[in-house]
Amino acid sequence: MCRLPGENKRWRVLAQMMARQINSPSTSSLGRLFDAVAALLGLRSEALYEGQAATELEALAQSALGNAAPEDALSVYPFLIGVRAGQTPAQFDVGPMLRAIVSDIQQGVPAAIIALRFHRTIAELLATVCLAARQATGLDTVALSGGVFQNRLLLEYLITRLEAMAFRVYINRRVPPNDGGLSLGQLAVAAARIQRL
Repeated sequence: MCRLPGENKRWRVLAQMMARQINSPSTSSLGRLFDAVAALLGLRSEALYEGQAATELEALAQSALGNAAPEDALSVYPFLIGVRAGQTPAQFDVGPMLRAIVSDIQQGVPAAIIALRFHRTIAELLATVCLAARQATGLDTVALSGGVFQNRLLLEYLITRLEAMAFRVYINRRVPPNDGGLSLGQLAVAAARIQRL
């Protein structure tokens, strides 16, 4: 992990803000996790556009594909999935994964290998949640949508894993999975409401 001059001070300020919950809203966005891992790896601490850090993290992971030893390419970081009594949806605890990533950084594991393991871990985490949902509901169909699924590597890993578990998988084809698709969906809802008037 490389640091730019003055960056340690910025990290300390951010840690204090989070501890005091100042301008530190919770998020359910998987994209923020990609941003965090990109920052840990020293790829990008500030983004010029939405998805920049995640795109760079994916490219870094892709660069390891041909060179990674099987144990590096196939391994995943630890994670926890918990459901509090009477609560849905399930909560992901990525703390174990982040601690393992920091440990790998400290041990000098190449950033490309860490990025590759991270992608595999997220695919495994999502597949595990889908399996738990199927066990609870009997549903065997999964629709993968949202900006994070513009990440080809993640999408391919997850589709492969889900299909191996006998899920029927749907992905966006004519409409982008990110905000462009969301906007189209909002227009469709608005048009349907107008039709009823």
